[in-house]
Amino acid sequence: MVIAAFGRFELIGHSADLDEAITVGRDAVAAAPADHLNRPMYLSNLSLALRVRFESTGQLTDLEEAITVGGEAVAATPLDHTHRPGRLSNLGAALRALFKRTGQSADLDQALPPAMTRWPPPHPITPTTPSTCTTLGECCVPRFGTTRSGATDGLGMVH
Repeated sequence: MVIAAFGRFELIGHSADLDEAITVGRDAVAAAPADHLNRPMYLSNLSLALRVRFESTGQLTDLEEAITVGGEAVAATPLDHTHRPGRLSNLGAALRALFKRTGQSADLDQALPPAMTRWPPPHPITPTTPSTCTTLGECCVPRFGTTRSGATDGLGMVH
């Protein structure tokens, strides 16, 4: 349901569809026990919808919630799970949006967790791997501009 309402929003652009996606996403998360197999997916989908609404409205509370539930999605996803890269990318995009809003380099540092930056990754390479790498790069460039040091120093990447 979240993806359907979110898809309608992307196609038509009605904010009511995005609001519906968020409501349905919150309901799904609330209904799923902590150990439910699909809970990390529900959290990640909710995080995405909240970040997109933040980008549309500028409401910082939406972005803060997106980061919180996105972090929960990553924490609940095993390291070798095929959807972990996408969930890390989603969380990284939310943290990058927070950096753009606040200008605090600490937000970018959170967007570059070692689990996201090791190569080869601890998870299988999937069709979403390029997207994850794009998010990583989008986080490294402004970090370099802020610190003027190696954009990936100390993050486990080969320079």
